[in-house]
Amino acid sequence: MNFRSNCAINLIIIRYAEILLTAAEARIELNTELSTALGYINEVRQRSDVNMPALNLSDQSALRDAVRHERMVELALEGNRFFDIRRWKIAKTACTGSVKGMRYVADEATEPSLYTFNRSKTFADRDYLWPIPYNERQLCPELSQNTGWQ
Repeated sequence: MNFRSNCAINLIIIRYAEILLTAAEARIELNTELSTALGYINEVRQRSDVNMPALNLSDQSALRDAVRHERMVELALEGNRFFDIRRWKIAKTACTGSVKGMRYVADEATEPSLYTFNRSKTFADRDYLWPIPYNERQLCPELSQNTGWQ
């Protein structure tokens, strides 16, 4: 059964803003058409319901930082951040540290609290790629396991 058709809610698969930011990121990483990439970022920022000021950047590094920030803000809570962090290979800094809980209000008189568990998370190089399942490697003997998952 298709879960998307058995629901009264229209589920968003991909938004136009994500398409623009992905196109901008591709141009920035290729270091071509940087003005087009900037135009895509500004199109996302200057929608009538967002109305953020236009950016005026020209070098690859500044544009890379801008598109990464824009993806983090624009696509928040849509399930993209984890994959962005892995694609950009910044997980060692972005995903390392203490594991935090959530803020909540126990009753009306208390302030929200952030709980930190007695556990820390580290991200290893092997975590950028998932392990290839054993059965897949048996079906194709030429396929080797990703580094770090032996």
